[in-house]
Amino acid sequence: METKFDFKNMGYCGAECGNKCHIFTATVSNDIDAKKRIASDWTFEQGESFTADEVFCYGCKNKEMPQNKAHLKCTVRICAEEKHLEACFQCKDLEKCDKALWRNWPNLKSEALRIQKSLNL
Repeated sequence: METKFDFKNMGYCGAECGNKCHIFTATVSNDIDAKKRIASDWTFEQGESFTADEVFCYGCKNKEMPQNKAHLKCTVRICAEEKHLEACFQCKDLEKCDKALWRNWPNLKSEALRIQKSLNL
């Protein structure tokens, strides 16, 4: 049985976008407390200062809406766009890829590799 993926509602890294994402829901509901918590997490995780106003996400593939500064610098997003991929698990080089996103969130990469394997890519 072939697994179907909703590429439109997933980030290039394979993360689910939309209502399942706490950053997206904080954005659309303008939940300032959640945005402050996320800004604090991002500041710690990325070693760069973020404010609640800088915490927003409409999906890294949404060309109609602004991208936050983390998306603009995301090497995973940039690489996938350059390779014309809908998601990184379509890339034959994923296993050896060492981009910052994968180093900072190894569980995200593990999930992408799991999906890749399940699709026999």
